[in-house]
Amino acid sequence: MSDDPIFAVGRPDLLEADLGLRPAMAPKIGALIIFAANVEFRLERAIWRLQKHAPSGVRHPTDAKPIGELIDMFEEEVAKLPESSEKQLAELWCPTARIAFDFRHSIAHGAAFRMEGAMSIHRNRSWSGEIRKRPEASLWGDQNTFENIYLTFALLLRVINSFSNERRPMDTIGTTVRLKAMRSAKGLMGEMASGHGPWFEKY
Repeated sequence: MSDDPIFAVGRPDLLEADLGLRPAMAPKIGALIIFAANVEFRLERAIWRLQKHAPSGVRHPTDAKPIGELIDMFEEEVAKLPESSEKQLAELWCPTARIAFDFRHSIAHGAAFRMEGAMSIHRNRSWSGEIRKRPEASLWGDQNTFENIYLTFALLLRVINSFSNERRPMDTIGTTVRLKAMRSAKGLMGEMASGHGPWFEKY
């Protein structure tokens, strides 16, 4: 590897250290980015399923929509479901996904800096007095912080995959263990986004 001129010049190992990207954190951050992309893919299909939409040859309103709008569309369809455990699960899923994707956006689009034993990420920050279209947000934390986001995205993907799977009966989705896990994830994401912990701020 040391003989590779790309590695010799790029030195990703040194960049990771400079940015506070600890070895145990990097794979989890990479995985949660992939999980998030697959959540978005499955979410569109979950909306189609609830709408009984036949996608072939049709451009659906979900096309090219940002993730926030897709979550809104899913939530609208969920509200039409009869009272059931799967409806409860989806109702927990939506607010949890909104917060998790806010974290994902900071990770994917923010500038990262090393902190003592942690990493700080700033998105849409006005560094030189410039005006930004979108609000500023900062995410910072240690390995446990990013582990929690990673686990939440894994749960979000498992659940939305079930809603999108035409072959899975709807009444098998809202299991007791899934409801318990989603309540826990919703509370955790809410705490991290509340400002009561050293994790996330929006200005």
